[in-house]
Amino acid sequence: MGLVAAAVIVAAAGIVYLRPASAPAAVPVRPAAAASGQVTGGVFSDAQHGMVTLLGTAPSTGAHTYVTSDGGRTWRASEYSVTYLDGGATLFGVPVRGAGGPMLSADGGRSWSPLGLPLGSGGRFAFLDDGSGWLVATPARPVRVVATSATPLPPPALWRTDDGGRTWRELAANGMGQTSPASQLVFVDSTHGVVSTGQAGGDQTVAATGDGGDTWRWAAVLRSPLPATRTASLAILRDGGRLIAWLSALPADQIDAQGLILPGRSAFLEVHAFAFWSDDGGWTWSAPHAAPPMALATLLSPVVAGRGRLLLLEDRRLWSSEDDGATWTSRVAQVPEGVWPAFALRPAGAALFALGIRDAPGRLAVSGALLRSTDRGAHWTEIPLPR
Repeated sequence: MGLVAAAVIVAAAGIVYLRPASAPAAVPVRPAAAASGQVTGGVFSDAQHGMVTLLGTAPSTGAHTYVTSDGGRTWRASEYSVTYLDGGATLFGVPVRGAGGPMLSADGGRSWSPLGLPLGSGGRFAFLDDGSGWLVATPARPVRVVATSATPLPPPALWRTDDGGRTWRELAANGMGQTSPASQLVFVDSTHGVVSTGQAGGDQTVAATGDGGDTWRWAAVLRSPLPATRTASLAILRDGGRLIAWLSALPADQIDAQGLILPGRSAFLEVHAFAFWSDDGGWTWSAPHAAPPMALATLLSPVVAGRGRLLLLEDRRLWSSEDDGATWTSRVAQVPEGVWPAFALRPAGAALFALGIRDAPGRLAVSGALLRSTDRGAHWTEIPLPR
């Protein structure tokens, strides 16, 4: 299960917690044939401009973000400790040196603007564009309260910005229900959005709003239609005016009712994935459309690579769908020896990028790799990472 463990940080990249950031290495940074730590996130705005975040092999080294403007030939340490939002389109940054508050980038880190926050503990963002955004958070319990499984969670708080995050106004959020760090918040336009609740191992409930977030009501319960399976994760993607709910399920003997993935004989998971569609802002959803069964190292979702097009990496196969997940085709992905592709990044024009894991499947001691393809995923080359 080593590869699954290695991707936990990537899966949680949509949540922002404000903590002091450690300073990166001095600049410029020398590329290395193999990085010494895990790659926990990345984004490219085009074939030349991008950034990656590396987690050192020792806990004390922390996570550091590096920027390139020449396709990875050279790197420099970023001024910000970065969290990747919305699949990498929007970035949240905290300065790593000196004074300054949180920043927001809507172009993959090429430019930044100040971000005012209505609270200091963090939460989950959903940005529709470089102006309109939402922030949801569950206020922390008072320290004096001893939390138990029966202790009710405080109601969530929801804010909206229309100026790129400089100012916020709180919304009523009536009927939104309880949220958790695993909840998905996605808006398809300025008034219509959805939030998912539920936990791995159980059903996923989707609530929808039609007034920008003031009022919400139950819209759907999404579950695996395959007998003897349990839901492992749910990701809600936006493809133009359509919402796609990507539900990953595991056989019941691989995950328990609390969502804990159980150890098995293989480092890969037997994933059964289903796509649900909504074309009315989340009020109604289609029947599930099954993807081919896959042996995946992680439970990460596909990336939207253009109107109707989804991409998903399965070891050394690249799956693609031209109809939002209704049908799929695959091709062999020729990858450098010793690297296992794990997660496709949002495409940057004609170039495709992916994060990979270096080492044999099932090993806990892994390091990261960054891959690029310029022929729609048939051949991949490794981009040297900073060290």
